[in-house]
Amino acid sequence: MDELETLEQRVGEKWAAAAASRAPQWDLDEDLLDLSNWSTGEPVTAPVMQFPRERWASYPAKRTATLMMCEKLLDNADELTDQVWVLLCAAMVYGGRTRIA
Repeated sequence: MDELETLEQRVGEKWAAAAASRAPQWDLDEDLLDLSNWSTGEPVTAPVMQFPRERWASYPAKRTATLMMCEKLLDNADELTDQVWVLLCAAMVYGGRTRIA
């Protein structure tokens, strides 16, 4: 792996951990998680429309700068406001990249 892929993986792991810690912790009944209770209907066998996957082009210098900024923010993830968290998530997804298809 090159440096950008390593940085992407490291920051992605930090981001996933921070997102998991920000998620609401609900106390769900175990019965809700039993999938057999969810549906008693027949399975849908009609063909489902498929769409081509999105393709992204990455600009290595811009992506590296974005990931380094995100990593600095994630070092203090517990102090981020909701507005900064939204900006961080947008930067993680779109920063230094452009959609080509």
